[in-house]
Amino acid sequence: MSFRKITVNDNEYLWKYFFDDDDCQCDSSIVIKTSDKKGKLVIYFRTWKWDYGYCPFNKGVPAIYRNEPVTINLNQPRFISEIISFAFNQLQIDFRSSTITLNNGIELLHDIGYEFKYQKYFNGNKV
Repeated sequence: MSFRKITVNDNEYLWKYFFDDDDCQCDSSIVIKTSDKKGKLVIYFRTWKWDYGYCPFNKGVPAIYRNEPVTINLNQPRFISEIISFAFNQLQIDFRSSTITLNNGIELLHDIGYEFKYQKYFNGNKV
């Protein structure tokens, strides 16, 4: 899958969610590039809770946002738009001319306002 286009606050970006489902030790991440490709924001999502071939942010993580249940799937543009807006407006991260890496995407989602209800189960038992 190639990079997808998204427009946030009248600016165009390219983005892609990455997860190597052949390697359960890897992190999932989002790479967001400016349309001129001079800047890049890389955000890692480390859950330590996935099974082989499965990452919760790839399939959907149950969460609560503004007292409503939601499912966070980082393949959906809605969440990418929120992340870009939050990074620029609240965190004041300007990645238009450089590469910036954030190592804790889960904390970023918490800061946006998401509360997680994710539980890992194995053979019907909570782990």
